[in-house]
Amino acid sequence: MSSGGTLIFNDNTTNRGIIELDGNGATIVVNGTQMPAGPITGWSANDKIILKGIPRSSIVRAYVGTAGVTFYTKDGNSYTVPIIAASSKGYSITQDENGNAVFLTCFAEGTLIRTPMGEVAVERLCEGQLVDTPKGPMPVKWIGHRTLEVLKQPEPEDCWLVRIRKDALGDNIPARDLLVTQEHCMVFDGQLVPARMLVNDQSIYLDRSLTQYRYFHVELDQHEAIWAEGALTESYLDTGNREQFANAPLTILSPQFCASGSSTLPLETSRDFVEPIYEALLARIGRSMEKPVLSHDPKLHLCTEDGRVIQPARVGPAGYVFMIPDSVASVRLMSKTGCPSAVIGPYVDDRRELGVAVEEISLFSTSGMQALDTIFDTPVIEGWHAPEGARHRWTNGAAHLALGADRTQRVLNIRLAAVGPYAETATASSGPVPSAITCANENARGTTALQRRMSV
Repeated sequence: MSSGGTLIFNDNTTNRGIIELDGNGATIVVNGTQMPAGPITGWSANDKIILKGIPRSSIVRAYVGTAGVTFYTKDGNSYTVPIIAASSKGYSITQDENGNAVFLTCFAEGTLIRTPMGEVAVERLCEGQLVDTPKGPMPVKWIGHRTLEVLKQPEPEDCWLVRIRKDALGDNIPARDLLVTQEHCMVFDGQLVPARMLVNDQSIYLDRSLTQYRYFHVELDQHEAIWAEGALTESYLDTGNREQFANAPLTILSPQFCASGSSTLPLETSRDFVEPIYEALLARIGRSMEKPVLSHDPKLHLCTEDGRVIQPARVGPAGYVFMIPDSVASVRLMSKTGCPSAVIGPYVDDRRELGVAVEEISLFSTSGMQALDTIFDTPVIEGWHAPEGARHRWTNGAAHLALGADRTQRVLNIRLAAVGPYAETATASSGPVPSAITCANENARGTTALQRRMSV
C-alpha cells in the first residue's frame, strides 16, 4: 500500500499474505468483525485502521504484543489486528464520559515542577516558561489539563491516581507526596517505568479517596525528564491522546506515536529491569518482597455445548487425553486463570488473564489423526489470546475449540507449552475473568545505590 492508500476488508475477504505499508498515511478499513489474517508490516505514525464492525463503546481493554493489537469487548470476545512491531509504534484508544476511552498520562493538580525560578505548581505554568531538565532549562510548549470523575469511567480501577509517598524513592524524593496517573512514567537509569508497576500498597499505592481530580501534563519541544516534587519524571509525549485534554487544539499538532517512549527516554517494562527497583523501594521502608503461593496445576478440562464436563482420561508427557462422546461438535478448554501482574506482582507488565498456552492439538478417530492447527492461523477465536510465534497460543480460561464434521467417538490430545502460574486459591474458570490492575528518580544529589540508578 502506498502513502495515502485505502484498503477495505469485508467479512468475506480472505487474506493470509503480508500487507506491506509503504511510507505513511495508509488506511485499512475493516467493515465486519473478521480481521486481516496476514501480518501488517511497515506501520507508521500516520497509518490507521478503522474497525467499523466493532462499536468503540464495546471495547473495554486493549493489549499490545509482538503479534499485534488485541481489542477485548464487553461480550467477552477479542479481536486482533496483526500489526507487526505494534508495541514499538504505539496506538491510541481513548474514552471519556460520553463513551470514548481515556488513556491517562498526567500530573495531578498542585504538583510542584522545578524551574530556574524555583518550584511552581503545574497548573500555574504557562507556555514559554522555562522548566528545569537534566539537559538544562527548556521552555514549555503546551500545558494540557482535564477534569476526571473516576466513578463515571467504564473502567474506574484504571483511573485511580498513584500516590508516591514522601521519601518513597529516596531521601526527600519526592519532597512531598506525589500524585500521578497510572501510566505516567518515572525515570530510572534514563528509562521510563509506568507508575502502576511500582505500586507496593505501602509507600506507593492507588489512592481511592480522590474520586474527582484535575490532571495536567507539560509538553516541551522534545520528550525530556523534568522534576516533579523533586522526583525525576517525564514530560508529555504525544501518543495520540492529546484530544483527551479539555484545552486540546482542534487539530492535533505533529503527533509522535511512540508507546515505547522516545529516543531520549525509552520505555523499559521488562521484569529484569523493574523487579530490582520494586524490591529496592520496599527495602527503603524495611519490607521485603513477599513471594506469593502459586500453583501450576491448570485443572484443565473440557465443557461441551450442552454443559457436560469432560475430565482428562490421562495426563502425561504427551499431553492431556480426553474421550469425546458422539455428536459433540465443539468444546471449551476450561482451566484456572491468572493475571501475571496480579498473581506475581505489578513489576510484571502482562495484564492479560491467562489460562494455558497450547502448542499442539490432535484429534484421533476411526478415519485417522487430524491436527487441529487452525487455532495457530486464525487471528481471532473466542476465548483465545493472539497467537505467539508459530505454535504457541494462550487461552483466557474458556477457549472455544471446533472438532470438525466427524461425529464418531474420538480421542482428543492437547499438549501444552506453558501453564500459569495461578494463585493457590484460584479455581477453575467458567469464562474470562476481568483483571483489575492492583494494579524518581534522582535529584542529582542522592547517595544511595538506588538513587544513583535513578539518575539520567
